[in-house]
Amino acid sequence: MHFLNHTKLFSVKLACLTLFYFVLASEGLGQKQQTDTLNEVQQSVEQNSDQRQQELKTQLIEFTGIISLQHKILKDLRAKLDQNPTQLTKIALEGQVAESEKILKNAEVAFESIVTGGLDLENFKEVPDQSFDWQSDLIEIIQPIFQSLKDLTEQPRAIERIRKTIEFYQQNLSEVENSILKIEEWSQAEVDRATRGQIQTIQEDWRKRKAEAQRNLELFQLQLRNLQIRQESIWTSVWSAFGAFLTGRGLNLMLAVLATMAVWFGMRTFLRFMVPKEGVDEFQTRSQYSRVLFYTYRILMMMASTAVFLIVLYVTGDWLLLGLALLILAGIAIGLKKYLPQFLAEAKLLLNLGAVREGEMVTYEGVPWIVKSINIYSHLVNPVLEGGELRMPLGEMSQLISQPIAEDEPWFPSNLHDYILLPDGSFGQVVIQTPEFVQIKSREMIRTFLVSDYLNLGIKNLSMGAFACVGNFGISLEHQEICLDLVPNAFERSVGLFIDQNGLQPFLEELSVELSSIQSGSIQYFLYVRMKSPAAKYYWKILRIMQQACVATCNSERWKVENPDITFQVPPPDFPQK
Repeated sequence: MHFLNHTKLFSVKLACLTLFYFVLASEGLGQKQQTDTLNEVQQSVEQNSDQRQQELKTQLIEFTGIISLQHKILKDLRAKLDQNPTQLTKIALEGQVAESEKILKNAEVAFESIVTGGLDLENFKEVPDQSFDWQSDLIEIIQPIFQSLKDLTEQPRAIERIRKTIEFYQQNLSEVENSILKIEEWSQAEVDRATRGQIQTIQEDWRKRKAEAQRNLELFQLQLRNLQIRQESIWTSVWSAFGAFLTGRGLNLMLAVLATMAVWFGMRTFLRFMVPKEGVDEFQTRSQYSRVLFYTYRILMMMASTAVFLIVLYVTGDWLLLGLALLILAGIAIGLKKYLPQFLAEAKLLLNLGAVREGEMVTYEGVPWIVKSINIYSHLVNPVLEGGELRMPLGEMSQLISQPIAEDEPWFPSNLHDYILLPDGSFGQVVIQTPEFVQIKSREMIRTFLVSDYLNLGIKNLSMGAFACVGNFGISLEHQEICLDLVPNAFERSVGLFIDQNGLQPFLEELSVELSSIQSGSIQYFLYVRMKSPAAKYYWKILRIMQQACVATCNSERWKVENPDITFQVPPPDFPQK
């Protein structure tokens, strides 16, 4: 085979030189010069080929002689073993037999390798049966995976292995040659006949070792050259591997994926046909039996798709992909064992049998939500928030507890455009409230609160139900005789009149004025006005109206206004005023 490869290479060179010959002919060169050049090249090619062929023939003749000699030696040694020698002689003869068999085997392998063009005969040996331990089933699955990874780097590793072997034989040959030189020095020394004979025997033995090392070195060099000739470039290897993948495992994988998708979408279409009025992904029902059937069918879809994927790989005989798929499934099964309690809790939720039920209310981060649907991503709604919808994962949903919704369930402390009182006394209107933050307009300024902070403020919502305006007013102790009846009645009539004059009478629910306390020489009255929620935006105005009405009454009745810190006399009407 090696000779044929050289012949093909020389044929290519010959074709190139022939083309060069025609080019020269077109330029007018002489016919004789062209013919001479072509003949010289052909002679050189034939000479190199004949020389290489002659070297191989010489090596074959040498190996033939070695094989014949070893057969004869083995025959003589085995004949001696059959003569019932002593124990020591038998051990020595068995060692010589083993050594001779080794030499014979190496010679036969070398002979066959030369005849086959330097082919590595190890690739054609039958793989012996390997015994596995109790983990044999797992090893049989993993073995194709590692074998495939090993095959990817087989040629570079083979080249590296042969190079190391060549280095070993080169070093061995160098040591053998040095030993032979030392032996030749001893062979020229003046010694007795017996010693010289022993030296010559050792010298002959080491010459054989040198010849054997030389043959092994040439054999491995021949194998290295053949491997280097067959070695492809990195891009050619990658492209070849990619093409082999597309026509091999890639095709098997594509068939498995297509079959899996066909089963999945086929069963999904059947489900859509059976449940036409419900979304297949947003399936909602109040029937627990329907939920059980629905999710059981979804589990069957997954199992059928997985089974089809594995069956296709099994039918195509792709044990590598099948082993990888089984390993992945085994890893998933091991992982599911750890999270089994969580999955059971989530399964109860999906069946509407868990701690959270559809149509009930859950509290999440302090905000109440309606559970619209329970699915892989559950749908929660808050009706009074802008963008008040949440998609909550099933795992987080399993940490909550729902409760039935009351008839007048408050979904948030305020609604959009409500008027509220903050703890610091600020009055404002809600302009934006979302699941993330709330904005309040107070005195033409916008104040923004996170929902968590807003819930902790403890606001007073004036737009929800009714609200009360409360105030205090004091007069002098000089009016003690009329402080229990005349004064509070006058204040009450005056406050009601002022409210009516400002157009707020329709919103008035309750009005009362009562004596509350005696403080520092003054009589204090408690003013209370209860208004309907539509009048919430007039909160500060109502407080001012209450004080204005009381002052107007004191002016008309000439009562002295007094508080615990300041006392002043209301002047009579005819007193000149600035």
